[in-house]
Amino acid sequence: MNKVCICGSVVVFKRRKIFLLHHKKFNLWIYCGGHREENETPYETVMREAKEEAGMKIKILNPDQKEGRLLADKRAYQLPRPFTILQQHVEYKEGKHEHFDMVYLAKLTSMKKDKNTEKHKTQWIKESEIDGLKTFDNVKWSLHKAFSIMKKNNYFEGK
Repeated sequence: MNKVCICGSVVVFKRRKIFLLHHKKFNLWIYCGGHREENETPYETVMREAKEEAGMKIKILNPDQKEGRLLADKRAYQLPRPFTILQQHVEYKEGKHEHFDMVYLAKLTSMKKDKNTEKHKTQWIKESEIDGLKTFDNVKWSLHKAFSIMKKNNYFEGK
């Protein structure tokens, strides 16, 4: 049986560009993300991963709901919603994993690398550069979808 993992990833925008990092193991370009840690929501995962991997502080975008946590009742809150959830089949040395990856949209608020920031090659890319990337097809699909949502919701106009 495959190990099931909950993951969180984030497509981070600065103006009309997306931040990517080079994944050494796969030798491919991807957005920030990783496995959910114990007692962490996928939303908290993406905030942590963006900081650890790139020194970024980000603002999660919610194109289809109001800002912030909404009280549903005394025991439940509505959290920011990912723009997609991907089920990914991942091969590791110790066996196969099924990743359920909650992929969020965000805008960069600040970026400051320090001694704790992981070392990766990084780049900011335009929409026209997506198809030429050396990456997984699901990453290209996610990046195109992210640009589409950003345009549809006028997030490039300072919203």
